Amino acid sequence: MQREAIPYISFVGLMYGSTLIVSRFSTGQFATPTYIAARMVLASLFFVTIYIVSAKRHWPTDKALWIHGTLLGVIATAISMNLVVGALNFLSSGLTSLLLTLYPPCVVIAAQVFLPEERLNQRQVLGVVAAMCGALFMAWRGETGLTSSSDLALLGYGMIALSLVIGAWQNIHIRKYVRTFDSFQVASIRIWTAAVTSILISWLFVGFDFSRVELSGYAALLYASVAGTFLGIMVSLYNTQRFGATTSAMTSYIMPIITTVGGIIFLDETFTVVMGIGMLLIFTGLVLVQAKPQPKLVTQ
Repeated sequence: MQREAIPYISFVGLMYGSTLIVSRFSTGQFATPTYIAARMVLASLFFVTIYIVSAKRHWPTDKALWIHGTLLGVIATAISMNLVVGALNFLSSGLTSLLLTLYPPCVVIAAQVFLPEERLNQRQVLGVVAAMCGALFMAWRGETGLTSSSDLALLGYGMIALSLVIGAWQNIHIRKYVRTFDSFQVASIRIWTAAVTSILISWLFVGFDFSRVELSGYAALLYASVAGTFLGIMVSLYNTQRFGATTSAMTSYIMPIITTVGGIIFLDETFTVVMGIGMLLIFTGLVLVQAKPQPKLVTQ
């Protein structure tokens, strides 16, 4: 990974990790689709405000920009976020973020198919296998990371798996089609279309019930809107455009550290031996996936 990418990757990991913690807290007060819709609406207002007050920003009008931004907003933001936050009803924030570290292996698999310049080597293949084995081991043992077990743990695993597939598609799509567009305009369209989609999802499936929401819930919602939606998506998109799909995916290294510690302190979550074994396998896989092949020595 390029050294100059480290601060950007770490920042996104902090934003996403802390947002997972507050999102799991929020599941006790919001229905998941309503929570996502509210987050998207708030984040949309941030973008609208910046366009209005900044003379340097121009409203996006390019047709291709709107097409790609809408695809990212509907699929990679609205649907994916509902899957991840929905999984928090069955899994701890620490375990969820650990499963999301499978993002880099998923990206390199997708890159193998869709990005000819990013080829898998033998070491990366071993890394992918090790990482997937770690996740499958935790799923097989029914690990939730919570103090109480859940019969719906596998549903949570399935939701995360689908979000990982979407995330891999997102990175490849950005790398192939969105690199030349202004990242702020892409992000704004993405959030606006995600807001509309999320409102429709909430309206169709659960309605809009805020009767259980307390002041702490609204504070968590505001934080998640700023940190995990506005700032996180903006910087993540910039990382993918500037440093590439694989480097951008390394955000996943930071998230489990933040969510595991924060979840134990604030949410009474646990860290078990099963999670430890799974983390060891997944992180071993990540190291292998991210390692660059050593140059061959040329002898005279």
